[in-house]
Amino acid sequence: MEHPRISCLIPTYERHAWLKECLLALAADPYENKEIIVINDGGSRPDEQLRLEDLPDIKWIHMEENQGHVRARNAGLKIATGDYILLCDDDDLLIPGHLSHLIKLAMENSPGIWHADAEIIWYRTMQNLRTPLSRRTFAMNFDPQLLRKYNTIIPSGILYPIALHEKWGLFDETMEDYWDWDFFLRMSTQYPIYRMPYASVLYLVSEEGNNLSAKKDRMQQSLLRLIEKHSLGELPVGSFPLMVNDPILREYWQLTSRVWSGRLESGKKLVDPTSAFLYSLLQRQE
Repeated sequence: MEHPRISCLIPTYERHAWLKECLLALAADPYENKEIIVINDGGSRPDEQLRLEDLPDIKWIHMEENQGHVRARNAGLKIATGDYILLCDDDDLLIPGHLSHLIKLAMENSPGIWHADAEIIWYRTMQNLRTPLSRRTFAMNFDPQLLRKYNTIIPSGILYPIALHEKWGLFDETMEDYWDWDFFLRMSTQYPIYRMPYASVLYLVSEEGNNLSAKKDRMQQSLLRLIEKHSLGELPVGSFPLMVNDPILREYWQLTSRVWSGRLESGKKLVDPTSAFLYSLLQRQE
């Protein structure tokens, strides 16, 4: 299988501007044999409100009502035709080349889950535009014992054979939060998890992103469910942005290759191709 098909699943709900940026990034990736599946989780229709003529064909699923992002992903899995699944949140960005690098490594190794390193980008929203404030790499080697204490893998950009779901089932829809951690814990007992030391995932976080109080009760319930399901022991409610400053994790951080230039330039013709898809961060959506 020289160029296996990749199904890219993107759940979305009322974040049309961010979704378009995410789609622009995927469209710019040179890997051609991909299908993009957008699952609109009961919100207004992005395909009717955005100008998407510059994007490749997209398969749309329009849920009749909001059912949560985990159910949305499962709906996408049911129509996916790819040999591999790639996940991405609608507000994150995958730098062009991400798919090409991961699928090459996946084809050279035994079946498993592949993930790239990431950069957490803190931003401020002004006039519906995201302005980056600071950045921090997120890169750790996989450690099965550490995974039982921390979720060390950002799910956006992960790649794995669709056959994993055919054998082990869909995502657990009772896990509104920590669904990805649950998936990694389940799969890590059956398959290897590989890390690519290449920070081609941009995980964007509002400058208020560390404030968990608004959804802490819901997250606590999901965490208790995770602890019971995997016999983990007591764990605190946490998030990826909080983890980067956790002193316990200091010894686990690894060096990685930063591939985003960090330059945001206005206009559609940009000098730096790695930031070409980010031009809309400096422009109002048309």
